[in-house]
Amino acid sequence: TFGQVSLTPKTVGMFTDYSRKAILQTTPAIEALVRADLASGLAVEIDRAGIAGSGAAGQPRGIINTAGIGSVAGGT
Repeated sequence: TFGQVSLTPKTVGMFTDYSRKAILQTTPAIEALVRADLASGLAVEIDRAGIAGSGAAGQPRGIINTAGIGSVAGGT
């Protein structure tokens, strides 16, 4: 069966640090590398929170920590 679920928006962020010297001495591809690294890190955290989030301290409640999910009535 399907039901309704209330969703509330959450915020996620990530920080990276690289020097001005690194920008000046490398190819323009460094920006793409940094963007890809940030996107990958954010994707990992969003997946982790959706699966195993505690529901406390601003985290969403993940599938593992939601009551009634994962329980299946066995049949014959």
